[in-house]
Amino acid sequence: MTQEDVAERAGLSYKFIGEVERGSANPSIKTLEGLAAGLGVQLADLFAGLPTTAYSSRQSEAPLVREVASSLEEMAARLRRATRPRTAVRSKKR
Repeated sequence: MTQEDVAERAGLSYKFIGEVERGSANPSIKTLEGLAAGLGVQLADLFAGLPTTAYSSRQSEAPLVREVASSLEEMAARLRRATRPRTAVRSKKR
């Protein structure tokens, strides 16, 4: 699929699809739902929890799908890191 194909199916602009590919755009959940529908997958499939390196073995997929999946996986990893519970650090009393 081309960027134009995905954009048309997802109801988005092809320029925005390119920004998502490059990691310069942060799509909303609604936009991700449109992307998933445009790619013919479930929203959960975009966040399957696969490590980014898993995409190197998926060479039979179209480049756009690999790039979008890789960008989304990177965003999911950032989200997991940002929402990870932090342990409190206590200062020593003197």
